[in-house]
Amino acid sequence: MNISDMMQQAKEFQKKMGDMQEELATKNVTGSAGGGMVNATMNGRGELV
Repeated sequence: MNISDMMQQAKEFQKKMGDMQEELATKNVTGSAGGGMVNATMNGRGELV
């Protein structure tokens, strides 16, 4: 494997990571505690919504 191939792989990996981050940003996850008395919903960016 030469340096050109490695650079191409790095670019592909970077694009895939960006695509995954964009997809995750649209997802929401909700957790609860205290028998459902406390609920928190976060998006894929780690922000409370």
